[in-house]
Amino acid sequence: MEAVHVRGPGVATLAIPAAQTAYDGWLAFEWARTEAWVSAFHLAEERKRLGLTQRQVAELMGVSPGRMSQIENGDLEVDEVATLSRYARALDARLRIVFGYGNDLRQIA
Repeated sequence: MEAVHVRGPGVATLAIPAAQTAYDGWLAFEWARTEAWVSAFHLAEERKRLGLTQRQVAELMGVSPGRMSQIENGDLEVDEVATLSRYARALDARLRIVFGYGNDLRQIA
């Protein structure tokens, strides 16, 4: 099946079957972008809850304040698990990876 690959800032590449309508492709892209933003929002809220600034967390992670801002605005590729792990360590937390299968959640890391 031929696929169209759609990519936007901070969102992993989506492979969309070419037979789908343009609207379906747009909707899938926007859904992924929204999920990235919501995840980033939760990261920022946790940082604020702990009383840390973006600059402090950036220093703890070893990234620039600009990159820290990008991360908290959803500019985070799906394969950047190492970045999320450093973020968690900067907040004195542990990264856990969970696969969700409907109501069934499986921690894999």
